[in-house]
Amino acid sequence: LDKVNELLQQEKYFFDAVDVIESVDKKILSDAMLKNILVHFARRKENHDYQVARMVRTYIDLGKENLLKDWMQSLTNKELKELTQQTYNLSQFKPQDVVNDLFSMGLIDKKPSEAEIKVMMEERSGSAGSLIYALLEKQNVIHMFDAETGFVPADYDVLLMQFASKSQGVLKDMKVWMDAKSDKKGEDFNYTITVLAGSKAFNIKPEDIGDWYDVALVSKLLDDILQHLSSPKKFVSVETGDQTASFIFGEPSKVQALIKKYKL
Repeated sequence: LDKVNELLQQEKYFFDAVDVIESVDKKILSDAMLKNILVHFARRKENHDYQVARMVRTYIDLGKENLLKDWMQSLTNKELKELTQQTYNLSQFKPQDVVNDLFSMGLIDKKPSEAEIKVMMEERSGSAGSLIYALLEKQNVIHMFDAETGFVPADYDVLLMQFASKSQGVLKDMKVWMDAKSDKKGEDFNYTITVLAGSKAFNIKPEDIGDWYDVALVSKLLDDILQHLSSPKKFVSVETGDQTASFIFGEPSKVQALIKKYKL
């Protein structure tokens, strides 16, 4: 555990220290060490929502909620204190309340049974967020993908058709063509993406950024198409904190309300 103290001294390796804590036998973790980790966490220049959620989940899983609560009370950083308290409160959620929220927002059209909810909770981490993602996946209205394809040319045509499959039939008649002309070395590509939807053609020309999708451009294209089709529902982006992109299909105001309430 000397390694933990060493990692804590360097902010960029903070969560490496947390990884170590989560991997060792709980019996050898002292309250003093766990308190020290929280002290160092509060000293970080910036802590994002997902990082706060990680800390809350870690201390709940360790059975050390008492240390977390005491630390929250002692915090002088008002913003971090409020964020941590909100995150902790969300961890105490009732699954049925989450289901009711998604149903009332029109994001799911049928409430799962208690048995189905129990299975979802057991298969996931048990958090409100994980239950929400499970429900949205069951409804087939969430699309998550790696923004880095790992190959070139980036298959924008496949990506767009994947989005179409998550649109509850709104984009079922959409057609996509991709032209990716490369230089002689086969390294640089000139993309032209053509989409036919609602008797209208849409064109985008993504810049070549290697094996990465231009996610922002794809999102704008989808907005334009859905606007043309007079759909009240759009693909709303959810911040992930990494190179994974996540979009929920629904009415933007309701999806944003869900994101804000459950800190997705």
